[in-house]
Amino acid sequence: MFKVFSVAIGLAFIGLIAGCSSGDGGTNSNPDDTSEGVFCKLIVARSVTNMGVTLRLDTYEAVFDSSYGICEPIEPIHNVDVSCEGEDLVWNATGEFYMYPEIPSPASPLITLGGTYTFTVTAGNGVPALTQSVVFPSDEPIMTTPAYNATVTRSSGMQVEWTGSGSGMVEIMVMSMSGDVGHSVETANDGSHFISSEHMNKLPTGLSTVLLSHYNRTTFSETGYDSRSFKAGRIIHTQMITLN
Repeated sequence: MFKVFSVAIGLAFIGLIAGCSSGDGGTNSNPDDTSEGVFCKLIVARSVTNMGVTLRLDTYEAVFDSSYGICEPIEPIHNVDVSCEGEDLVWNATGEFYMYPEIPSPASPLITLGGTYTFTVTAGNGVPALTQSVVFPSDEPIMTTPAYNATVTRSSGMQVEWTGSGSGMVEIMVMSMSGDVGHSVETANDGSHFISSEHMNKLPTGLSTVLLSHYNRTTFSETGYDSRSFKAGRIIHTQMITLN
């Protein structure tokens, strides 16, 4: 039961990685959804969860859209021949993106910190041929505070601390189990950040999740592709807490 629940949590947040963050530039409410070609997102993703032990679940993901849908696809393109590191990606009908065909295994990680991962797209179904490489972050931020299953008093605010600090930025998000976001901020990857009581009090009491996200993200410009297309290597560490 523990293993199944852990994998389910990991898969849920790998799906979240395929969506948007503040670093991606907005939401699907952006009125400018007209694409200048195929809008594409190529993502090498790691989800880290703590449930007494630390589990790392890795995957490759690709999104192709006839419109500019920065979060969820608006007009997803099917039947695209896309691979990463020689592995053919398969269509995920729920998320409407392509992903690594096997359930990620903590015992067999796909990703090496600082590694380079190459996506290859064969031309077809209106999608031009493409080869792009993603450089995965060399740092792996892992939260140490709050600890797994910690109880946090909202009126006192919350200190977030992590190992694996270094270059770039991180995004911190606190989310209730119902999906309400009490706080989301992008800050330096320097190992600590304090969330004030003003933000914490926006969340209900009970179970919540803290997400710590770190990524390398760059846009690319290729013939036939929207110039806002991007590739990213992302790590999301999730920690379950209880708010009172």
